[in-house]
Amino acid sequence: LQGARFGFTTGWRDYIERRDPQGLWAQMLLLALAAALTLPLLAANPGELVGAVAPLTFSLVLGAFLFGAAMQLADGCGSGTLYKAGAGAPLSVAVLPTFAIGSFIGASHQPGWVALGGLPAVDLLRFGWPVALLLTVLGCGLVSWLAARGARQNTRARITGRPEALPKALDAASGYGGWARRWWIGALVLAVLYTAHLVVAGQPWGIVYGIGVWGAKIAAALGWSPVGDPFWGAAPHATRLAEPVLADVTSVTNLGLIYGALAASRWNGAALYTTPSAKRLIAASVAGLVMGYSSRMAFGCN
Repeated sequence: LQGARFGFTTGWRDYIERRDPQGLWAQMLLLALAAALTLPLLAANPGELVGAVAPLTFSLVLGAFLFGAAMQLADGCGSGTLYKAGAGAPLSVAVLPTFAIGSFIGASHQPGWVALGGLPAVDLLRFGWPVALLLTVLGCGLVSWLAARGARQNTRARITGRPEALPKALDAASGYGGWARRWWIGALVLAVLYTAHLVVAGQPWGIVYGIGVWGAKIAAALGWSPVGDPFWGAAPHATRLAEPVLADVTSVTNLGLIYGALAASRWNGAALYTTPSAKRLIAASVAGLVMGYSSRMAFGCN
């Protein structure tokens, strides 16, 4: 993430602001590759390997919307906050504590949000992994095509009144001179590491739950009790709170992500992050609180 500067938040922001589709293309490549590598494994090893399946509730839609807005204000999603904090970004360091608090509170409220209803969970593997993979690839392909189409339309709009520049501009928009190398590398490596994580941990790569565990442990240290809490008081979450942090696989992954970003930033030369203003820090911290909370509503971040 740090070495390739692979950012989920950045990919969306680049497209919204400049109609640059490279980040979205890379994210769709990552999803398609990860599905191709892991769906056959999940189908062949039921029980031993489990996927991330959640109901399509109203809270998921609302939570995803809030998270998308908040991550732009905080300049990072779940993974972005962790890897930028590891690389020494002051803004992300300020966001991480409020993210943990929001994730802790959001998890506690998650059962109530789910009770509002929606559609039941649909595990695509019930149709067989080839069909599940085909649907995933088609969905990623559709997003990629829409992103490219939006980029071409934006190019046409920018050169209106200069017809002589149209052919060259359209060629550049359709290919963007080839994808940025770092996006390619990030998508390929992340897909492989995602598969390795599934095999080793038995579950997909997750971030938000581990950060929520940190927030819950801090709250417990300050006197809060999980007894009676609809989320943290239920198994296996109560067990996670009683055990050391290093017994939680998601927490271990998150710590590794931070240290990996630290190592990459030192290897490549520490990134130069500007010191944000107090107003910017406060806004980002509030966004981190919303981001942590809404990610529990939506059963995850990115």
